[in-house]
Amino acid sequence: MSELASPPLDALYPTLAVTSQNPRLRKQPLILIVDDDPVLRDVLQLTLEDEGFTVASAEDGAQGLARFASVRPDAVITDANMPVMDGFALCEALRTLPAARFVPIMMLTAANDAVSIRRAFTAGATDFATKPLQEELVGHRLRYLLQASQSMLELARSEARLANAQRIGRIGSWELEVDSDVATVSDEVCRLIGIEPAQRPHTGLEFLGYVHPEDRAMARAWAGRSVREGRQAGLEYRVLRPDGGVRHAYLHAEIVKDATGLTTHMTGIIQDITERKEAEERIRYLAMHDGLTGLPNRRHCAEQLEATLARAARSGKSVAVMIIGLDGFKRINEAHGNGVGDALLRAIGERLKRGMRQGDHVARDAKAIPGLESIARLGSDTFTVTLTELERAEDAAGVAARIQQAIADPCPIGDRAVFITASIGIAAYPADGGTPQDLLKNAESAMHVAKMHGHNGLRFFAAGMNAGATRKLLLANAMRTGVGTDQFRLVYQPQVEAGSGRIFGAEALMRWNHPEIGAISPAEFIPLAEELGLITRLGEWAMQSACTAARAWQDGGAGPLCIAVNVSPKQFREPGFAAMVARVLATTGLEPRCLELEVTEGVMVGDTKDAIATMQALRQLGVQLAIDDFGTGYSSLSYLKQFPIQRLKIDQSFVRELDRDTRSGAIAHAVIVLGHALGLRVIAEGVETAVHAARLRELGCDELQGYLIAKPLPPQEFAAMVAADWRLAA
Repeated sequence: MSELASPPLDALYPTLAVTSQNPRLRKQPLILIVDDDPVLRDVLQLTLEDEGFTVASAEDGAQGLARFASVRPDAVITDANMPVMDGFALCEALRTLPAARFVPIMMLTAANDAVSIRRAFTAGATDFATKPLQEELVGHRLRYLLQASQSMLELARSEARLANAQRIGRIGSWELEVDSDVATVSDEVCRLIGIEPAQRPHTGLEFLGYVHPEDRAMARAWAGRSVREGRQAGLEYRVLRPDGGVRHAYLHAEIVKDATGLTTHMTGIIQDITERKEAEERIRYLAMHDGLTGLPNRRHCAEQLEATLARAARSGKSVAVMIIGLDGFKRINEAHGNGVGDALLRAIGERLKRGMRQGDHVARDAKAIPGLESIARLGSDTFTVTLTELERAEDAAGVAARIQQAIADPCPIGDRAVFITASIGIAAYPADGGTPQDLLKNAESAMHVAKMHGHNGLRFFAAGMNAGATRKLLLANAMRTGVGTDQFRLVYQPQVEAGSGRIFGAEALMRWNHPEIGAISPAEFIPLAEELGLITRLGEWAMQSACTAARAWQDGGAGPLCIAVNVSPKQFREPGFAAMVARVLATTGLEPRCLELEVTEGVMVGDTKDAIATMQALRQLGVQLAIDDFGTGYSSLSYLKQFPIQRLKIDQSFVRELDRDTRSGAIAHAVIVLGHALGLRVIAEGVETAVHAARLRELGCDELQGYLIAKPLPPQEFAAMVAADWRLAA
């Protein structure tokens, strides 16, 4: 259906040039006389001019029509019978012009010509006068006609303003006679319900036919209640248009009563609120869904889970809540950038939706098919899946295994394939909690336990798991106040030349000994420091302490020992990192060539442009650079040519298997050959036995580090070891 339109204001306010022909600018009304009798024209002109009118004239209807267009008169006097175009034709022609819509037209007819009088009104005349004329009365009759015309014009303008206001505000008006069910609706109501004004409903029952079928019972109840209670009321409902479209409407009603207090009419307005409802729905969607994956968020998940648990309480079935945590997702971000990380999260969200869409058959027996209730994204790298209709909570394990398999499949992103695994924790209703909060918390605790035992793990919640979450919170609070105090200290593990066995340097390793908790492993507190945003502060303290110790050893006669300091990828990417290193060297007085910064491969393949700029700034200072844990990350070998590094460090996972696994030996040998081909020195960590040392020497490794040489030592013990010129036996 074409869009309905209100009468244009142009029809009521013709666009006129600013001249004396503009009726709204004239001080005296202009009368157009159209008559083929020159004597009568002259007599009328003199009479009307004496009465204060301005006069224009024409000899026939055709001339009068042209004259009207040029002078825009306030009123027209025309004879009925004229050559070329008579008065009836002129009247009909004028009424087709928007500018003549409210202009009074007086038709002159013979005294006894009743047929002409009726015909004149049919043609659009406002009044008539009979011949012979009483000239002295014509002026009075014209003034009356002009006043009536002005009132009609103002009324039409008011109606047009109201119609346009209703159209702009999408508000229509309506009235209903309660006893007769007769309804009156405006054009805007017709526009809302999607019909032409000629099709407008004339009864309340007809109008009800445009209410959405699902809302009709509600609308009937609302109308009945409003009439019974006799007070104004509002209703939101849906309109079902003839073309199948659905609109949202707000209907407001006021009750009209007679003198006895009986309700006789309902009257009010109806407004199209579709855009508002759509905006509200969009806002609700954004509040309840994750912007990256489009999945429900934590808030939506909690609401859905609450309803799910209420149904489960009635049915006696179990509900399983699975928390899915991606393993090593931060390393993906560090290695490939946030863009790849975001694409991976979207891909995993799609895999979860596709894999769970048809329900899950997980139990040993074919009758147990749990239903999928929801999938949601809870955090940066955490998802949740809720399963219902479980006979046993253990049946969720099959679904979890399928999810892990789907996530573990390589994910093509751009020109690369990204691999990741997921650890899953499961909590069941009612055994593991009766509220959404308890189930989500317990499933998350189980997931963290699964992660602690390696990648791609699965754990059901068990009593005591929340102790881990409590410990994490305790450590987080302790770390915020402990950084920079004597709780944290550095120990130093010697590094020796493979050939001579002489100590040439040490790696600084951080330790945390809390006065109440006791010793805390770096494997536990370093990731926590990164998560809390404290790693930069902690890293700067470690670098300052290590450089201070190295300078003290040198001043004590140890010679130019090299001190190796580990750098977190997050700390390395700080814009002022190179400047901080320069500041530490300046304040401690350590020669830059004696400081080696160990970074992981993740630093190399994140934002390569910034990484190269930082490394070059560090090399200009004279600082040495090493790649730690080489062979366990995500780097491309091409990066080894681009970055200004001096040393590769073979990860201890390859070294510890040298005496049992030939593949580890092959990998270690490949790293050594590669490093030498690129002009780099190679150091192996995790050297614990003489067999390890001998094998690495055979493979051509340059330097060694591990428990065979010494465990990490306090600074004084390390200094004593150097002073004694300790050497590793060949």
